[in-house]
Amino acid sequence: IHLYYNSAPITYVLRYDQTSPTLDEISFPFRYLGKCEDTLIIGAGGGKEVRFAKHISKSDRVVAVELDPVVVQLVKSLKDHAPYIHEPGVSFIQGEGRHYLTTSESKFDHIVYALIDSPSTIAAQSMFKPENYIYTVESFSDAVKCLSDDGLLTIYSLVNYPEGSDEFSEMALKLYRNLCEATQDPENVVLLDFSEPGKRKKSGSIFMLYQKNGIDRNRLSDFTKTGTVFSDDPNFRAAAEKVTPNYDSNPFIYIKR
Repeated sequence: IHLYYNSAPITYVLRYDQTSPTLDEISFPFRYLGKCEDTLIIGAGGGKEVRFAKHISKSDRVVAVELDPVVVQLVKSLKDHAPYIHEPGVSFIQGEGRHYLTTSESKFDHIVYALIDSPSTIAAQSMFKPENYIYTVESFSDAVKCLSDDGLLTIYSLVNYPEGSDEFSEMALKLYRNLCEATQDPENVVLLDFSEPGKRKKSGSIFMLYQKNGIDRNRLSDFTKTGTVFSDDPNFRAAAEKVTPNYDSNPFIYIKR
């Protein structure tokens, strides 16, 4: 079931037994991490990451935070389509993700920023998106503070790709620089894309990971053989070094060159 806002498909509700190569791709951070006790999902939308957390990571506790009360009410009502929302240990709540991060006293083994970007504002090349404030250095720092000692932070995001093959997405550079600044641990920050370089569309989704006790590169390579790990490219890292980090005082990361 696709949920549309302003004619844009912002999220979808999975059937309980639904599988596809695309779902395998977007669920890879859960498969990379494996079993974990506690999962926090920021921007839960239709709840697909809840299913990944319960059925792939086998999380005992899942807190799913969604900003829009209408989406929360609708998804909770679809018991036949999304029974995982109602499984024991799942809290599917209405709230603002950044507020939850700053007020929570819990630690989580996996924190997921679940593709909170708005397709409408990206399509319009908007210079303002409300989600800018959840991508700042301070926001990522708040998330890191909520991670357990071996916890994983996962960020899914939509980016626009430049036409030049030797250029990198401005937003991908910004996200990477912001997380490196927040963690002060660039060796354990990985940014990747599963689409093949020659087949990339004008926009697509990237994944960014940070793990406190270090990214397991051998394990990661099992999932990324067909993708591009931008953060392993010295040209990408050099370009990111030239980017100004985004703090709460200058949060507008999505301004097209």
